[in-house]
Amino acid sequence: MPKNIDSIVIKEPLRKKFLTLEFEEDDFENTDLDLSAAIKQKSEILSEALGIHTPTLQEFDVHGIDSISYLQNLAKKKLISPVEAQALKYSIRWQRLLSLPARRILYLPNISSNSMAEAATLILYYSLSNKRVESNLPKQNISAIIRQNCLAYLGSKVINPKRKCNEEEDIQNFLKNGTQRNQAWTFRRHSYLWAMKELDWLFGRRKNKFLPTRQFQESHGLEAARVVGYILGDRLFTAVQNNADLLQRTISLFLISPRSANGEDRILRELAQKLPKRGPGIRAKNQKL
Repeated sequence: MPKNIDSIVIKEPLRKKFLTLEFEEDDFENTDLDLSAAIKQKSEILSEALGIHTPTLQEFDVHGIDSISYLQNLAKKKLISPVEAQALKYSIRWQRLLSLPARRILYLPNISSNSMAEAATLILYYSLSNKRVESNLPKQNISAIIRQNCLAYLGSKVINPKRKCNEEEDIQNFLKNGTQRNQAWTFRRHSYLWAMKELDWLFGRRKNKFLPTRQFQESHGLEAARVVGYILGDRLFTAVQNNADLLQRTISLFLISPRSANGEDRILRELAQKLPKRGPGIRAKNQKL
């Protein structure tokens, strides 16, 4: 584990090493490109940056947009579970990173330093958690998906400290001022409404015993989990800079494997209680949500 809080900020030589392993969108057309090996390299660099000793990294097949037909065929032939098929449909429709750890599959809808850092972080997480994962979206356990998104965003923030995500005020502005009423707007509205409920619960503003979307399986439930995870990851990155104990707890998030949905809920809420109640700042008003 890191010996001091500076370990959470990646050292410049490692950042340069990470960023030299970049690709362009056109590289998806390059049949010689071994994207899986590139992501694995990034996982090793990220592990070094965080000061985490990791065992042998698990092997994942990393797919880009040229593999959509192949991935959809897995669902058609019922080679993945209905829950995984729902997650796949969501990821393709809304261009979101997808992990199917039970199948050792990662899907990247685009190639960027942020998306590749997120993928590298997830491989590190699955390798460290050292457990057999049955599904990307465990039934009755949306907290696990929030935690994965939190760690994925945190890993990308370590590589790119200037990265920003939509904060609560951004979401509130969207809900208050949005007027488009098209399919994308409706999807985001439903997602943000659920995200706000989850954030209220995590930060103690709702008294529910369990996370509101624990049993929610629809696409906007997954999107809400991504939004909430990113917000937690962004606040966590800021918080650990001045809190050595929280840094140690952050590293432990890569290792914890709760046995129940209730345990996952509890871990997530305990983490949120240690974070700032407000984010570092809202994004520009004209920035696309």
